[in-house]
Amino acid sequence: MSFVDASPPYTTHVNTTYASAWSGGAPVTYITTDGLVFVYSPTTRMGEIERIERKGAYSGTKLLEFVDTLARKFRLTAVRLVDAAHIESKCLGLPVPPVGDNDPPQLSLTWFRAMCTGQGWYELHGYVAEDPEEHAAYRRYVDRMRAKSLRGMMFAVLRAESSDDRWQNHVRERFVQYAAELLRESPMATFSDFVIWMWRTHCEYVAVFEDYLFSAETGRAQRDETLRSWRIKLPSHLIKRGV
Repeated sequence: MSFVDASPPYTTHVNTTYASAWSGGAPVTYITTDGLVFVYSPTTRMGEIERIERKGAYSGTKLLEFVDTLARKFRLTAVRLVDAAHIESKCLGLPVPPVGDNDPPQLSLTWFRAMCTGQGWYELHGYVAEDPEEHAAYRRYVDRMRAKSLRGMMFAVLRAESSDDRWQNHVRERFVQYAAELLRESPMATFSDFVIWMWRTHCEYVAVFEDYLFSAETGRAQRDETLRSWRIKLPSHLIKRGV
């Protein structure tokens, strides 16, 4: 029996005071099960995933399949969500980060999967940025970064002006160290190759690199123009149309 045939047990309730532009101010229905809170408007035929996480017997992928089933059942035209998917990083053995950064960095699942495979996790399941221009910019970034020469990136870091932030300098030094390590094995390695290799060999640093070198949301300024061009603010408001 498939997951569609054996949907997880869930509860429903109608919220008559829900206020959202996409619902048109009309009552909405909540569907809740382990790991998933889904809300939809019969009036606008739109749905929104409010929360999704692997829990119990159901993976995130299975829960998205369940959302597709619900969307077809209620004849929805689109499903929206805010992408906050991440992978926790234990960062074992790392030096103490700056004050205020006591929590281990969280690795964006979208960024990680996009660098490894060319598609983010939600993107793989048909969700794209609501703004077409934002999606096009994200796609250009993914294609450009994945194909970048790791050797060229290593030399760019070496040429960059030292930061006033000691932790930033430490991260750069580790990037150069690990890039050189892979280049000894694979002289033509791309950045995509590097991310995959890092996950196998030094996984605790993948989140650190993404946080300090590639995310535009961390607020850690890069003086070097080349290094700034590596950063991106990932699309967060996603939509799947024609479900």
